Amino acid sequence: MTALESRSIVYQFFNAIFLALIARTELICYFAMILCNLSYGNILSMVLTILAFMWGMLSLPRPARTFWIFILSYVMVRTCTCILVVRVS
Repeated sequence: MTALESRSIVYQFFNAIFLALIARTELICYFAMILCNLSYGNILSMVLTILAFMWGMLSLPRPARTFWIFILSYVMVRTCTCILVVRVS
């Protein structure tokens, strides 16, 4: 009996889901971008949704590294700007 066979079916199920999510992390990021737009609904959050649909999902097989660097930079600048605005006012 191997180590995989000795584990419970529930553990194997959740392990399979976890590995599937790790393999498709870009889908999780797209979902988070869309969820951000749905929950805040302003012009600044619209940029993430537009980028996800126009650049990220159209590049095959996966978005290039420059896409993720641009998204990360945009989110960092937006977060810092929001923090500064809140602290000033």
